[in-house]
Amino acid sequence: MRSVYCTVHTDSLYKTLTYHLQRLKYKVRLKTLIPLYLRQPTDRLKSEEELVREEKEKLEKLEMERLQRMHGFKEDLVPERQHRSADDLDDGFVFNMYEFHI
Repeated sequence: MRSVYCTVHTDSLYKTLTYHLQRLKYKVRLKTLIPLYLRQPTDRLKSEEELVREEKEKLEKLEMERLQRMHGFKEDLVPERQHRSADDLDDGFVFNMYEFHI
């Protein structure tokens, strides 16, 4: 009889302990998530005037570049882009396959 009581009591303690551990885990997760929700937004919505002004500036810049290209001043405005491979380290190294002899 005593062993049944001990088993039931142990089972009850285990259930209580697991319940409290789950609540503790929930509280820890909640405490880590709350600061994320309380932060101020980094990107605010732009007003209609700001959007119109930026679009106007962009169009003016593109028009200026178009006029300069039309009059032959392209090389002064836009530098020619050279192809860069994905593994370029910008260290000036140039691989010459003819220098290596196998």
